[in-house]
Amino acid sequence: MFTVVNRENDQALANRIVECLRRTHRPSMERLQIETHGGVVTLSGRVFSFHEKQLCLSLCQRVPGVVRVVDRLAVLEPGLPGQKAPR
Repeated sequence: MFTVVNRENDQALANRIVECLRRTHRPSMERLQIETHGGVVTLSGRVFSFHEKQLCLSLCQRVPGVVRVVDRLAVLEPGLPGQKAPR
Protein backbone atom coordinates (compact mmCIF):
# COMPACT_ATOMS: atom_id res chain seq x y z
CA MET A 1 0.00 0.00 0.00
CA PHE A 2 1.28 3.47 -0.89
CA THR A 3 1.20 6.34 1.54
CA VAL A 4 0.72 9.72 -0.11
CA VAL A 5 1.06 12.93 1.88
CA ASN A 6 0.56 16.03 -0.23
CA ARG A 7 -1.47 19.16 -0.93
CA GLU A 8 -4.58 19.02 -3.11
CA ASN A 9 -2.91 20.75 -6.06
CA ASP A 10 -0.23 18.03 -6.15
CA GLN A 11 -2.62 15.06 -5.99
CA ALA A 12 -2.50 14.40 -9.75
CA LEU A 13 1.31 14.30 -9.67
CA ALA A 14 1.31 11.96 -6.68
CA ASN A 15 -1.16 9.68 -8.47
CA ARG A 16 1.08 9.51 -11.56
CA ILE A 17 4.07 8.59 -9.40
CA VAL A 18 2.11 5.91 -7.54
CA GLU A 19 0.99 4.37 -10.84
CA CYS A 20 4.52 4.50 -12.26
CA LEU A 21 5.97 2.69 -9.23
CA ARG A 22 3.10 0.20 -9.09
CA ARG A 23 3.92 -0.92 -12.65
CA THR A 24 7.34 -2.16 -11.47
CA HIS A 25 5.63 -4.96 -9.50
CA ARG A 26 8.27 -4.58 -6.79
CA PRO A 27 6.71 -4.83 -3.31
CA SER A 28 9.19 -2.45 -1.66
CA MET A 29 8.37 0.30 -4.18
CA GLU A 30 4.68 -0.06 -3.44
CA ARG A 31 5.24 0.75 0.23
CA LEU A 32 7.02 4.08 -0.08
CA GLN A 33 5.86 7.39 1.30
CA ILE A 34 5.45 10.00 -1.42
CA GLU A 35 5.22 13.70 -0.62
CA THR A 36 4.67 16.26 -3.36
CA HIS A 37 4.85 20.03 -3.20
CA GLY A 38 5.06 22.23 -6.28
CA GLY A 39 6.61 19.50 -8.40
CA VAL A 40 9.17 18.55 -5.76
CA VAL A 41 8.77 14.90 -4.82
CA THR A 42 10.16 13.46 -1.59
CA LEU A 43 10.47 9.69 -1.44
CA SER A 44 10.83 7.97 1.93
CA GLY A 45 10.89 4.33 2.92
CA ARG A 46 12.99 1.21 2.49
CA VAL A 47 13.94 -0.76 -0.60
CA PHE A 48 15.76 -4.08 -0.96
CA SER A 49 18.79 -2.93 -2.96
CA PHE A 50 20.76 -0.02 -4.33
CA HIS A 51 19.50 -1.03 -7.78
CA GLU A 52 15.87 -0.68 -6.62
CA LYS A 53 16.68 2.70 -5.11
CA GLN A 54 18.22 3.98 -8.34
CA LEU A 55 15.36 2.56 -10.40
CA CYS A 56 12.80 4.25 -8.17
CA LEU A 57 14.53 7.63 -8.34
CA SER A 58 15.01 7.38 -12.09
CA LEU A 59 11.38 6.44 -12.73
CA CYS A 60 10.10 9.29 -10.58
CA GLN A 61 12.31 11.84 -12.34
CA ARG A 62 10.68 10.87 -15.65
CA VAL A 63 7.09 11.45 -14.48
CA PRO A 64 5.64 14.55 -16.17
CA GLY A 65 5.41 17.44 -13.70
CA VAL A 66 8.30 16.35 -11.48
CA VAL A 67 10.76 19.20 -11.00
CA ARG A 68 13.07 17.51 -8.50
CA VAL A 69 13.23 14.29 -6.47
CA VAL A 70 14.41 14.37 -2.86
CA ASP A 71 15.89 11.01 -1.87
CA ARG A 72 15.12 9.79 1.64
CA LEU A 73 15.17 6.12 0.70
CA ALA A 74 17.03 3.58 2.80
CA VAL A 75 18.52 0.38 1.41
CA LEU A 76 18.19 -2.70 3.59
CA GLU A 77 21.51 -4.33 4.32
CA PRO A 78 21.70 -7.74 2.64
CA GLY A 79 21.91 -10.91 4.67
CA LEU A 80 21.06 -9.56 8.10
CA PRO A 81 19.59 -12.25 10.36
CA GLY A 82 15.87 -11.82 10.85
CA GLN A 83 15.58 -9.28 8.03
CA LYS A 84 12.03 -8.90 6.81
CA ALA A 85 10.54 -7.31 3.72
CA PRO A 86 9.94 -3.54 3.90
CA ARG A 87 6.52 -2.55 5.23
